[in-house]
This record gives sequence, C-alpha cells and structure tokens, in this order.
Amino acid sequence: GEFSQQGQIMNPESNKTLIWHLRIGALCNDALLAREEQCCSIFGDPTEGALVVAAAKAGMDKEKLEIAYPRIDEIPFQSEKQYMATLHPANGGRMAYVKGSPERLLSMSKSVFKGGKVHPLSEAETRKIVQAGESMAQDAMRVIAVAYADLPAELADLTEEAIKGKLVFVGLTGMIDPPREEAREAVRLCKQAGIRVVMITGDHKITAEAIGRELKLPPGKAVTGAELQEMS
Repeated sequence: GEFSQQGQIMNPESNKTLIWHLRIGALCNDALLAREEQCCSIFGDPTEGALVVAAAKAGMDKEKLEIAYPRIDEIPFQSEKQYMATLHPANGGRMAYVKGSPERLLSMSKSVFKGGKVHPLSEAETRKIVQAGESMAQDAMRVIAVAYADLPAELADLTEEAIKGKLVFVGLTGMIDPPREEAREAVRLCKQAGIRVVMITGDHKITAEAIGRELKLPPGKAVTGAELQEMS
C-alpha cells in the first residue's frame, strides 16, 4: 500500500497529523494483526483491523505501540455512545485516544489538530469536516473519526465526563466495505419472488443509502435509529 496526497506519493512520517491519526486508530483498537510467512491475518472486528493495517503500512507496529503507550483504562464501544476511548500514559501525564462517529466526536471536541498544531474548532471548520464525511459516505464509505484529549497524570479511571468538551479532533478515515456478490444475488432473487427487502445497518444514513443503490434495493426511505424511536 501507498500513501498519497493530491495524487503525489508521500512519506507518512513527513505528515505529523497523519501519524497522530494512524497512532490513535491503532491504539484505540481491539483488533490484532498476526504476521505470517506470506502476508497477515486480522483477528477481531474487520473495521478495526483496517485501521491496524493502515498503521502497519506506515511502519507502525501495534504491538510495539502498545509497549510504548500501554492501555491504562478504556470506555468500550457501545452503539448508544457511538465511540470507544482508551487511556494511555503520555509525557508525564495521561492521554485519551478516541474513535467513533464524526458527529459524536465533533460534539465532544473543542479543538482541531491541523498542520501539526492545535487550533480552536470553529463553526466553519466543523462544517468543513461534516461535508468531508458526507462526501465519503456518498461514495459508500464507512467513515470513522479519531480524536485525543490531554488529561491529568493522576487520572486512573476513564469516564465520558473526563473527555467531554476536551477532545482535539484529528481527522476522518473512510473505508470501503463493499456488498458481497451473494448479497446482490439474494436481493435479486427476493425481488423475483415478490419479497420486499429491508436493510438494517450500523453505517451512517448516507452510506446506507449509497450501498442500497449498489444492491439495487427498491426505492424507499432511510430511517435513523433516533428517527425510529420517535415513531409511534
């Protein structure tokens, strides 16, 4: 794999923001990458595995990262929370690494990491991030945001209160999770048999609509979990 910026091949180590992005994705993560003779195998969630692989392509080995930045505590991923967070030692203090839905992380962020520096998160910057995420979702990509927070050295237990409103937003990861060929065939056969097909997914609404079009699902309405709860 290669890293490129605006079509030009780049060295990931030359981009401080990218290195932070990849490190957070690898450490706030429960998947493992096992190296074998020919290639590698992923153990764990495929989405998390993709983040570990991306870091490995930049020369960042998860096992070595975990030795350098051991996990002290964590907030496991829950669909209601829409994020996962891990706590690590850093520069004599503590640092939380967070990954989850862009909307959720933006709502918990006060700053953004750009050009190797921390800047206030303005409304204009927030809109720019949301638009970038929506653009990836429209291309049927699964979009995951990453962020971090500097915390006091004495903090031992990671809680939402400790990080809420303190996150530094780092970036978005977009990944393709294409429908399987057998799924397309199954939808075709259901249509042929007069069966109405409904898709349920954990993906963003825009991503779900894009995948629905790829599967040639019948025209319909995409409804989020929040909208579903408000229905009678």
